[in-house]
Amino acid sequence: MSADARPAWSRTERVLLTAAVITLVWALVATSWQCDDAYITFRTVRNFWEGHGLTWNPGERVQVYTHPLWMMVALVAYGVFGEVYWSMSFAAFALALVTAIGLASLHAREARHAALVLAVLAASSAFVQYSVSGLENPLTALAILASVRAAAVVEPDRRALYSTLALSAAFLCRSDAVLLVGPLWLVSVAPRPRALRAIALRAIALGGAPAIAWELFSVVYYGSLVPNTALAKLRLEVPFAGLLARGLAYFSDSLAEDPITLPVAFAGAVYALRFGTNRGRALGLGVLLYFVYLLRIGGDFMSGRFFFAPVFAALAALAHLRPAAVAPAPVPRPWLPFALVMAYAVLWPGSPVRAGPEDGVGLGMDVTIRNTGIADERAFYYPATGALRLLVHPELRADGAPTPPGSLSRLGLRLAAAPRAVVVGDQVGLVGYFGGHVEILDRWAVADPLLARVPFRAPMGWRVGHYPRPIPEGYKASRLAREDRFADPALGAAWEDIVLVTRGPLFESARWAAMFRLWRGVHDEAFERAALH
Repeated sequence: MSADARPAWSRTERVLLTAAVITLVWALVATSWQCDDAYITFRTVRNFWEGHGLTWNPGERVQVYTHPLWMMVALVAYGVFGEVYWSMSFAAFALALVTAIGLASLHAREARHAALVLAVLAASSAFVQYSVSGLENPLTALAILASVRAAAVVEPDRRALYSTLALSAAFLCRSDAVLLVGPLWLVSVAPRPRALRAIALRAIALGGAPAIAWELFSVVYYGSLVPNTALAKLRLEVPFAGLLARGLAYFSDSLAEDPITLPVAFAGAVYALRFGTNRGRALGLGVLLYFVYLLRIGGDFMSGRFFFAPVFAALAALAHLRPAAVAPAPVPRPWLPFALVMAYAVLWPGSPVRAGPEDGVGLGMDVTIRNTGIADERAFYYPATGALRLLVHPELRADGAPTPPGSLSRLGLRLAAAPRAVVVGDQVGLVGYFGGHVEILDRWAVADPLLARVPFRAPMGWRVGHYPRPIPEGYKASRLAREDRFADPALGAAWEDIVLVTRGPLFESARWAAMFRLWRGVHDEAFERAALH
């Protein structure tokens, strides 16, 4: 919308909009934290600037992150400031605030709608708690907003170019974000007169170049089209019913702990499908597709994390309704919804607006991890990584304590000062980041190129997002000695190929032969046997 087209707002409207922005800013500051998983990516960033390349264990090229674009933001932040805690917290805060205001601006014709959008975001635990968490969520929101803006471009070839660039950005934030914006992209590049098709194809090819370039880099550098995290989570031998049950538990957990996010996301998507323009219906469809996807993969172990993007996209969809659906009749008490949401934000005990520097202090794993396996991840890590807590309690950073402090960071520093070793771990983010040269064998397989290829066979009481593999006999010794010490010769041969791919010269023919053997599944029987132990 142009500046000239924006309606004049009354003083009351401006006051309420300002109040909504201030509430959102406070919620973002009060809940700011960083999770252990973020430091898996940040270790790659630190290794890069210390001369080890984009590696996790130094010298071993394994892609442990699913968000290349966010990793690049962290690369810049670390390169400029020499650390990631404060720089990435500020970058995430700025992105979250800019995207929230950008989303509200889609509703700018009605001040009450813009204020309501900001109030909903401030009250949404999923949005607020994962905006400044060290994860890629705010960048994903920016990619969604860019997709919406690109779809509004009038000129067809520019619309195709910008929409495809936004789709590439979403893919490089998280590949599953394509489900949210994919339908909108299809609407944006829909069939057109034959004379314009060639121009559109060129625009699409140009817009898709960043994603294609990354995939080519990934194959050459890492030896795989998909990150190691995907390998670890695709080789699951888990009944579909078990995944579905955990997916339903994830939705139920959100309704119980964050009663505003999921109803707004679902109702917004359905309403947009019923009353939206083509763009509104496309966004609504994307949200529902994403919900199906979440059910299919069993949700996640971080409470609310994957409802961040759907609620943002659903609110964007509600900005694209047909005129008759927007105001079919005068609306009584137009500020009532805003007042109700703000009252919820202030009064609901679990609201992010009520967050403070003592959140999570004294809570054990028996409280922060529910019996479904879904965790209040922020409550668990906030005592060590909460930004407001570190500002209010400077003693936590005294006496040379790492930033962020906490037992995992200190353990990493102790390992860094010890002689070279191979350590088996599970909470490996902060330990790895501060651990320097230490080589970590990640039993969850997210950062381990061999264990990621070993199928996960679900035991009783397995937890979504946590898929530990058995450590094959001789594996730790093989890593320490840098030679085959496996009890199973076939698994040793597989390890030799993995070493070639992850440590060998990039363009050596033997490395590419090993890469193709892994792709063709030559060693799958050895990996299957390893899963039995």
